Amino acid sequence: DTGFIHEYDLPLGNPFDIVVETAGPPASVWYTLPDVNAIGHLVVTDTTDYHADTYFVPTANSQPYALVYDGDSTIWFTENVGNKIGRLNITNGDITEYTVPTANSAPTGIDLSPGGTLWFLERDGNKLTRFNTVTTTFQEFPYEAAGGQLEDIAVLNENSIWLTVPGLNRSSDY
Repeated sequence: DTGFIHEYDLPLGNPFDIVVETAGPPASVWYTLPDVNAIGHLVVTDTTDYHADTYFVPTANSQPYALVYDGDSTIWFTENVGNKIGRLNITNGDITEYTVPTANSAPTGIDLSPGGTLWFLERDGNKLTRFNTVTTTFQEFPYEAAGGQLEDIAVLNENSIWLTVPGLNRSSDY
């Protein structure tokens, strides 16, 4: 034990992205597992009392990539290879998937506005996309320069959206 870092063995896969549902106790942490096509959930009561659950994504080999917690009962996530976004209901474990309109867009970063609008990026589609969680409709906004390889997103509000553009070595806001 290093004193301040505690490690927890996970039953499957290699975690990629992470979001904390509650600071606890117990702590509740959600993470993507792209290599086993799942979303993981780690609940930690203390450094020796914890358990992990795994929720497999219905579309085979879709590679869940990034995720965001809505503060209530839903984990939203992107499926990088599956070209979808997913909704995991944390109360019953049900997963619903929505196909991104642009084929082979490689969805990456995802975030929610304070008003509940879901935003995500399409790396290969070179787009910022808004998803209406009520009507389940998409609205895509093309990035102005080709080759952006859009990666991560942070939504302050509907009028201030930040994204990383590693393909062009920049950060942008909308």
